[in-house]
Amino acid sequence: LRWNHPAYGLIPPPITVAVAEDGELIDRLGLRVLHNACAQQRQWLDAGVENVLMSINISAVQLKDDRFPMRVTKILERYNLPPECIELEVTESTALDPKSASNAVLAQIHTTGVHLAIDDFGMGHGSLLYFKQFPVSTLKIDKALSVDVLKSKTAEDIISNIMDFCEGRGV
Repeated sequence: LRWNHPAYGLIPPPITVAVAEDGELIDRLGLRVLHNACAQQRQWLDAGVENVLMSINISAVQLKDDRFPMRVTKILERYNLPPECIELEVTESTALDPKSASNAVLAQIHTTGVHLAIDDFGMGHGSLLYFKQFPVSTLKIDKALSVDVLKSKTAEDIISNIMDFCEGRGV
């Protein structure tokens, strides 16, 4: 998702999302992004390109909507896509509250076969509780942890331990 503002040029995605959330447009924008991603996935499948997992970021606001899993399912049906061909990414900071209603939405999405990912893991809120409470299929480690992995033994150890843990859980 890129916004090319006429006066300010390319606006970074986090700002675009924040503006859409503040303007109460994130639901419509998020669904449009999901439609576009699924349409692209359908085009690739029709062209014979297989085994591509389309990863799509979702907003914390979308996870507050108990109709969101049904909307995802309907979009997949519209494009005749199997649920396992997409992955919905939730930033780690979005999924902070283990008692949040978004957990039920995430669990519902998971039961459809759609993959779930935690993005920006380790950006300061990291907790292994996510693996206990969320049906995670992918963990994307934040750049702040991984940028020095070749220069820092500590960074290397952290990444190595996270990878070992994920591998043991099949993530």
